[in-house]
Amino acid sequence: MKLTDLSIKRPVTTFMVLCIILLFGFIAFFKLNIDLLPSFDLPMLMVMTHYTGASPSEVEDLITEPLEGVLATTNQVSSIDSISSEGTSMMMLSFAEGTDMDFAALDVREKVDLIKPLLPNSVASPIIMKLNPNMMPIGHYSITLNARSLSETTDFVTSTLVPTLKRIPGVANIQVTGGVNRALRLVADIDRLSTYGLSLNQLNQLIRSEYRTLPGGVIEESNSKLNIHVQSSALTKEDLKHLVVSNQDSRPITLDELVEFEEVYAETSSYANVNGEPSILFSIQKESTANTVTVSEKVEKVLKQLQVDNPGLSVDVLFNQGVIINESIKAIGSNALIGALLAVVILFCFLKDFRTTLIMAVSIPISVITTFVFIYFFHLTLNMISLGGIALGVGMLVDNAIVVIENIHRLKQQGLSPAEAAYKGTTEVAQAVTVSTLTTISVFLPVVFVQGISAHIFKELAFTVTFSLVASLGVSFTIVPLLASRLLSVESLEKKHLILNSLRHKYKQVLIWGLHTKKKVTVLVLLVLIMGGFALQGVGFTFFPSADQGIVYITVNLPKGKTDTAVRLVCDEVLQRIKGIEDIETTSLTMDKSSSRADIMLVLDPLQTRKLTDKDVTKAIMETTKNIPGAKISASTGGSLMSSGNNGITINILGEELEELEVLGDAIQGLSKSITGVMEVAFKESRSAPSVAIQVNQSEASQYGLSSAQVANAIQNAMRPISVMTLEDEEGPIEVVLYSQTALGSGLTEIQNLTLSSLKGSRVPLSAVATYQREEGYHQIERSNQTHLLSLDVIIEGRTIGQVSKDLENVFEQLNIPEGYHVVLGGQVAQMKDSFSMLFMALGIAVLLVYMIMAAQFESFIQPLFIMMIVPIAFAGGILALFIANVPVSMPALIGFIVLSGIVVNNGIVLLDFINKLRKEGKGVEEAIIEAGMTRLQPILMTTFTTVLGLLPMTLGIGQGSEIQLPLALTVTGGLLLSTVLTLIVIPVIYDQFVQ
Repeated sequence: MKLTDLSIKRPVTTFMVLCIILLFGFIAFFKLNIDLLPSFDLPMLMVMTHYTGASPSEVEDLITEPLEGVLATTNQVSSIDSISSEGTSMMMLSFAEGTDMDFAALDVREKVDLIKPLLPNSVASPIIMKLNPNMMPIGHYSITLNARSLSETTDFVTSTLVPTLKRIPGVANIQVTGGVNRALRLVADIDRLSTYGLSLNQLNQLIRSEYRTLPGGVIEESNSKLNIHVQSSALTKEDLKHLVVSNQDSRPITLDELVEFEEVYAETSSYANVNGEPSILFSIQKESTANTVTVSEKVEKVLKQLQVDNPGLSVDVLFNQGVIINESIKAIGSNALIGALLAVVILFCFLKDFRTTLIMAVSIPISVITTFVFIYFFHLTLNMISLGGIALGVGMLVDNAIVVIENIHRLKQQGLSPAEAAYKGTTEVAQAVTVSTLTTISVFLPVVFVQGISAHIFKELAFTVTFSLVASLGVSFTIVPLLASRLLSVESLEKKHLILNSLRHKYKQVLIWGLHTKKKVTVLVLLVLIMGGFALQGVGFTFFPSADQGIVYITVNLPKGKTDTAVRLVCDEVLQRIKGIEDIETTSLTMDKSSSRADIMLVLDPLQTRKLTDKDVTKAIMETTKNIPGAKISASTGGSLMSSGNNGITINILGEELEELEVLGDAIQGLSKSITGVMEVAFKESRSAPSVAIQVNQSEASQYGLSSAQVANAIQNAMRPISVMTLEDEEGPIEVVLYSQTALGSGLTEIQNLTLSSLKGSRVPLSAVATYQREEGYHQIERSNQTHLLSLDVIIEGRTIGQVSKDLENVFEQLNIPEGYHVVLGGQVAQMKDSFSMLFMALGIAVLLVYMIMAAQFESFIQPLFIMMIVPIAFAGGILALFIANVPVSMPALIGFIVLSGIVVNNGIVLLDFINKLRKEGKGVEEAIIEAGMTRLQPILMTTFTTVLGLLPMTLGIGQGSEIQLPLALTVTGGLLLSTVLTLIVIPVIYDQFVQ
């Protein structure tokens, strides 16, 4: 090889090229972005439309269905899901993988513009948004100002904190929850207003007109035009009280004669508390292109500076994704470093020579640093998957060097000079080493056919492993022969190794036994495969492992229509009950006062100090809170970006009639509770909500000159507070809000006593023109692909998603499902089926490619089959490892099987290649098999143990986020260990049997 010859003859040139690569590698490493998982875009759009005051059924009929009909014709759209709730239609459009979402958004906008003229006049223009995983907050914080009131803290947050944080590059939005605002309530009696010919809306306009700038025209002066603006002086509370709003008998009527002034501290539309105390929380969203770690570090720096500038300010970090990412990346990085050191140690144990170990070990740092150059120029990030690829390959990076060094040493023993031995030794094995590397790399080629989440995960692992192995191949053809020609001595590989010599002797006996008792070897192989099959049944399947991020989420749902006070009381009960659970550091509660739901986030103690895992805490919460009456409480772990972490299944029931869906849902709920491992089966949302229907009597209303629209408008004005303006005084801003006495009343009685103004000027009680009726209605209506949808959540414990989903499908078969109705499993089950089908296809293609490459090397269709026989044995080993560790088959495990199919054949290639070489030299079949086995035993064991020990930290699950890498490491380790043991026996036996 010219490259090898050049490296040996021009060592300075080779060294300088190496320095350039290492320099670029170090620069690239410090410029790489860091993230938890590979970044990817969701091919989804959301279309949201507001229709104030409309019921869910009206929203469905007038907005959702017309929009669905026209949007279904959009190019590349794969599914349409919608939720029609009070006053809002929300639609989710999913597109085929690879769709250009910018063009898709334009197409959707055109479709919406076509249907807009057919929508009701009072409907707001539909809002179209692209969805992105980066929309999720990257940090949650709580803030307090010592010796300051909650109102002052709220003012500081809105006036100082939020504007300061928004100026940080990469910060997209700050969402504030909780706090109180000073408010000036103007409480009006509608009947009293009507005597002066005023309504609430008219009173609002009169007040606003005194606090705005009005145009006064244009004048010319000195050849210049000047615009005139008429401005009122800044209003105060006293100014408002004396504001003239009407006249009676030529006497001015001031505002304080018509309304009562009440200064209050009103809670914002949301409520928050931390550790049981009212507080203010804020969360940070980053821009889609910004790096999570970089933005988090900048936010932390600004918050520290704010605390320095504002004595008494305290900001507590509840959740910081940047910290979690850093800890996870550091853990996987340290695991890779430990693995590399262990690989070097095992080399030294085999070789017992420092120089030889150094020559082989140099492949690891050079290949890894070179990989960073590739990662940078391919615009990848350092994340759990890409670094996991490096950690996976770190033990394999010396494989090529081991084969090259062993062959160079053999030639030096034959009397060749160091330079000649280095050149010829490298050239002789170049083809075998290249083919072995190609078989490993080839398993990643099917990534081009994989789509969806699997592609995003698989792609980065494929790139990093490929980059590192290509780099190691280059090192073995350049640096290794260069160093071997100068440092390697004949005595280096001839040191006595009592353990290895004893192992060779034992192996020879076992090999001879296997060659003469082929049936027993066959039975052994079948037994291993059967054990793997049984283990697969027991290990189960899940979509993606969740990492212990030290976060647990609790969702509290009450029936629709419950007040925020009722929700808060239940939350207080939940928080009181979970006080006895260990390892909870901080509790934070947030709720939207307009809904009957609250969210509680628990921050657990650091992973190194706590006794319980996040799943243990979740289980304890579900057990502790299961009997709180009238509340649906669910708990889930923080999980990861790929998995919700709640270890649950969604059951989707599809059909036309909502009542029939409820019947099916009740039946499924009853049958599913008896399934082993099912903790809870509950409807995803409350199916109904209490409401009051006011039926206008048209004949009675017409006698007073009233229409249904006038009645509805009067009720809305009476019930809805009106934000008028914001004043400034010495204490800060204060919001002026106009209320009717009815709006501050206690309930339906105030509505019943409401009076309306007729066209004749008389006051008409509402009860004279309308009747009232309490009823239950759907609070929201869900649809999927233009048919109604009802969903149930199944929370499981102790069994995998795959195991429970099989039992659920058996339950569905027991149901008498009417024609036109369907029951399907959604959520993680649907994701798992789609991803696994893609990966199984990739696995099949990978195995086929490995066979083709080996057939090309051996120039034989049959001999590669000898080696391929070891692949199912390796798979059995991987499954047994997962079974022993009680880890289910997941996406990383399947990727591990794909990687395994390219690794395990390498030992067989080395062994079979040497058998063929000895037979060409004239040796008999059995003699060639035994000599090849004895000769290749050491390099085979060395390559296996360096790979296994390189993966050992990952296999032991050490560090933050190790749960993501664990299935892959277990699969490769178990498969490689078992296949190596059997390769040394099975391949020789199959070869001998075929020749015979």
